[in-house]
Amino acid sequence: MSIVYFPCSSGASSPQYNILGDMPVGTKIKFKINNIDYNHILVQQGRPSTLYDAAFDNVSWLLIEDCYDERRWGELAVSSRVYANSEISTWMNSTYYNLIEPTVKDICQSMPIPYREGTSGSAVTTTNQKACILSSREVSTTGFASDGSMLSYFSPNTNAIRVALYNGVGRTWWLRSVGGNTANTAYNVKDDGSISVNAFNNTCDTRPCIFLPKTTKISSQPNPDGSYSIFAEVPAPTKSFGESSWDEINEIALSGNIPSTWAVGDEKTITLSTNEQITLCIYGFNHDNIDTGGKATFTIGMKYLMSTLRRMSPTWPVGGYDGSELHQWLNADLKSSLPADLQAVIKTARKLTEGGLNNGVLYTQSMDIFLPSEIEVYGSNPYSWTGEGTKYAYYTSAATRTKGLANGTQAAVLWWLRSPSKALPNNFCYIGSDGQPASSSSVNISLGIGVSWAFCI
Repeated sequence: MSIVYFPCSSGASSPQYNILGDMPVGTKIKFKINNIDYNHILVQQGRPSTLYDAAFDNVSWLLIEDCYDERRWGELAVSSRVYANSEISTWMNSTYYNLIEPTVKDICQSMPIPYREGTSGSAVTTTNQKACILSSREVSTTGFASDGSMLSYFSPNTNAIRVALYNGVGRTWWLRSVGGNTANTAYNVKDDGSISVNAFNNTCDTRPCIFLPKTTKISSQPNPDGSYSIFAEVPAPTKSFGESSWDEINEIALSGNIPSTWAVGDEKTITLSTNEQITLCIYGFNHDNIDTGGKATFTIGMKYLMSTLRRMSPTWPVGGYDGSELHQWLNADLKSSLPADLQAVIKTARKLTEGGLNNGVLYTQSMDIFLPSEIEVYGSNPYSWTGEGTKYAYYTSAATRTKGLANGTQAAVLWWLRSPSKALPNNFCYIGSDGQPASSSSVNISLGIGVSWAFCI
């Protein structure tokens, strides 16, 4: 895991931990970027030389082990020769920085990074950054001597120590040093670990580096892969799921630290812009895959049904559920009626659904708001095709599947599932008013029945 959380309570003894500043160079520290675990290599303790400000004496340098993504350094323009103004620097300290899990992001240090603007006669200057890419002199002996000093991890100065992978394959990754008298270029490390240059507007991979205080606590024991986790002592949560704001729920989702007092079935009520009240509840933890990779911490869905009956589609939709009128409505009109703070934290789910050709071929489809499949609510698939997910922990019995209209204030009725029927072509499955599954042999897709939707955070 990326963060080790220990509840604080009066009189409790503090668990043992290590101090980051005491760890040897080469130690790996694990934490999340965009809700996915990444290992980071401790490449330097303190400042590498007097070229750097004394503030570096108090920090540990953590470089992402594998390449993160691919992007260009900047434009082919004179202004791009200034690292502080480059596209990659801007991205690093905005988009990327905001993807770092909150517990780590909150302690990232803004450091005066030295860089040279490009020509052999240009002066060295600094720019304050919380995330940066390394210079050519920090990983090798190539480039301007005043553009940085060799970091301890790279002191062997071999190609092998500089090789970085993406999905198991060696990749070329950017450095922040501009290419001297070679116009409009910056240095990079090639896939074999050698040093080269590339034009600003070409794409190479990125390896962001951040700076944490040497006093940062890390776990006393390594993870199974040998990495260590950030150690955080946090007070036990005092708010229930229902009392927490969507921002607070999202922060918990990003940290992966689910309060022990929160459970499947916990409820939270929202009001749509149409003034319709909806009771939501937790369907499951770490259940659904999301577009950005990994699992969503929470899958949350309706306890009851909406007030209005809705048809699946006027005619059989091309592409099955993904092409249906109901799916389009959920991800446009319905989503836009949700509270703005909830809309902002919804993660796009990757849902498996039979493609509507009655051949059992499944497709992975991206959905912000979705209907559950038959197996996700029933635990098996008597009427639908195999493979459309796994059962949510919330749906334990017919009682949890029996749902009344108008947020439970009216009688229970049939409600739609996203699963096309395998026995009856051009039909979708549904849950009956008794909480039992069925395919829509008696419900034409153009007729309205109940709607109960879900989403991920």
